[in-house]
Amino acid sequence: PDDSRVREALMYALQNDTNPGVRLKALDGLSGFVRRDPVVRDGVLRALISDSNSGVRMQALRLVEPMKADSNVRSVLAKLAQADQNLSIRSQARTMLAQMPEMD
Repeated sequence: PDDSRVREALMYALQNDTNPGVRLKALDGLSGFVRRDPVVRDGVLRALISDSNSGVRMQALRLVEPMKADSNVRSVLAKLAQADQNLSIRSQARTMLAQMPEMD
């Protein structure tokens, strides 16, 4: 299949579908694109910051794990560690920050 069409459809579902279950499935489908596609990476970070469903945010946090050395990811994790309404997400963000290498 055409990766770009699949990616676009999954990104559309992640950003626009009102059903959190659909957004979760979209994140699952996007997992293979996260490392190699900056558009997907940014979409996952947006979901992590702003999705209303804590399950979707938690799944986005799991996808962020492989790219946690990125300065944008560090910034998002710092915000989540301080302000996310979900205790598990705050705790996981703190753990990920503590495990990140220092940036130059």
